Amino acid sequence: MYAANGDILRGTYTDGASLSPPPVVDFQDFFTFVNGGTGRFANASGGGVEFGVADLSDGSAQWRMEGVISYGR
Repeated sequence: MYAANGDILRGTYTDGASLSPPPVVDFQDFFTFVNGGTGRFANASGGGVEFGVADLSDGSAQWRMEGVISYGR
């Protein structure tokens, strides 16, 4: 992800799961922020969960991310 000033926050996804069959797929993924970002995110840590739904018949999708991020100077 990019902040308005150009700082980059890097993360990884793990343990993703599809919760319903196509064409409308509910999904859940866990994410973790990893070191290697830039600017204020250079030593970021934290993570959370992403929930969403993708309609494969029309290409639309909606999702929500909830979690915590820690970073210091």
